[in-house]
Amino acid sequence: MERKFIENIVYAEHNFPRLFSNMQCTNYGLLFFNENIKMSYDSNHAIIMNKFGNDYDQIIDEIIYFYESKIITPRVYSSLKNGQINILEKLLLNKYFIVEKHKNKYLIQKLKCLINIPHTLKIERIDNVQKLTSMENFYDNEWEFPLLKAKIENKNYHFFAGYKDDTAVTICAIQYIDDIGRIDDIETKEKHRGKGYSRQMIRHLVKYHQENSNNKILYLWYNNPIAGKIYREAGFVDLENDFESWVAYKK
Repeated sequence: MERKFIENIVYAEHNFPRLFSNMQCTNYGLLFFNENIKMSYDSNHAIIMNKFGNDYDQIIDEIIYFYESKIITPRVYSSLKNGQINILEKLLLNKYFIVEKHKNKYLIQKLKCLINIPHTLKIERIDNVQKLTSMENFYDNEWEFPLLKAKIENKNYHFFAGYKDDTAVTICAIQYIDDIGRIDDIETKEKHRGKGYSRQMIRHLVKYHQENSNNKILYLWYNNPIAGKIYREAGFVDLENDFESWVAYKK
């Protein structure tokens, strides 16, 4: 059963950008691109999944040409295969990429949610662009709001905002990739942190998923120990498998 969970999560991590980006399949992997939101990493990156007779040096050159022809920074995401970065890192560095390695932990929701704090937020699902007016001032980067609009246009992206006194203070989303739910876009505005808002939001999402998903898998990843503690309170448990997480982008 654990192996099946791992296979499903790898599939979802490879494919979630197709909800808001264009996807081109190649004989070595996937190319995601959205020329309207060029600053978004998730919208614009390649995943090298295999060689299929091509050498890695040639594959990287093809990736560079593909994105630079669209005036997009070439980026490569991990395929989550352990050992891949040992093969690719030197080649990427030689082509003037910056390589960032991350210690992401993946959790799957299996147990009862034990978050038991008062409901102080009004949490709503925002499912069309007409409802987005309350979110225009939430983001710090100008490209983030257009990206949110692109995501909401996909029926498999379920976005939620938590309001305090009619002001959005925390957000989160579940992306459904086939039979898999992926929690993402978790953020609480800095001045509102430490007040239990993230716990209320995660509790709401777990309940929403259980009531509406027909027992689909629900998972997330984190690299912040404080966030990890919240997720475990919500019934998430660690996967035994440690994925190799990294991202590379050309200078």
